[in-house]
Amino acid sequence: MKFCSVFSLLVGTAFALLHVQKAINLDENLPEKLQEGNGCRCYCPKDDALNYVAEVDDAITTYIQMGQFEMMAGLVAQTATYTIVKPGRCTGCFKFQGELIPDVLWGCIDCYTWEPIETTYYRNGVIVVRGIETIKKGKSIVFRGEVLRYYSADFGCQYRLELVVGSDERCTCCNEVGCTPYQPPCVMDDSVGQIAHN
Repeated sequence: MKFCSVFSLLVGTAFALLHVQKAINLDENLPEKLQEGNGCRCYCPKDDALNYVAEVDDAITTYIQMGQFEMMAGLVAQTATYTIVKPGRCTGCFKFQGELIPDVLWGCIDCYTWEPIETTYYRNGVIVVRGIETIKKGKSIVFRGEVLRYYSADFGCQYRLELVVGSDERCTCCNEVGCTPYQPPCVMDDSVGQIAHN
C-alpha cells in the first residue's frame, strides 16, 4: 500500500514538473507585457475586467465581420502582434508572425465567425479568450482553428487586444519541435502577410 502511494506521488510530481516546464517554455514566447508580473499597472477588479474584455472581444468580432478595421484602432494595442499557422497557397502550412494590423490579418475576406469557448483571467491582470475562428473567402475556408486572444491593460480597466495566437485545424505539422514524418515542412515567415516558400 505504501509503495503504491509513493509511486503515485513520484509519477504525479514528474507530470507536474513536465507541465510547469511546458508552461514556462510557452511564456518565453509571450511579449514581456503579458508575462507574470507585467499585467495591469493600475488595479482593475476581476469582475470589471472580465466584463470589459467581453465587450471589447464582441466589438472586435463585429468590426471584423463588417470590415470596419479603422473602428478597431482603439481596441488594439499599438504593440499588438500575432502568430498564426495556416495553409499556404502552395503545399504545406506556414507560420505567419508580425505586427497585428487588422486589415492585413483579416482583410479581403467574405465571411468571419468567432465562437468564444473559454475566458481565463490571470493574476497579473492578463485575460485570454480562447475560441474557434473561421475565415472564408468565397466558398473556400482560408482558416479554421483554435485561436487565443490575449488582452492586457496599461491603466485600470482599459483593456486592449495585445496578441493573437492560433493554428488552423488542418495544420498538424507545425509545433514547437518541428514537423512529424510524412507531413509537409513548416516554414517561418517573419514578414507581414507574405507566403514563405521552401
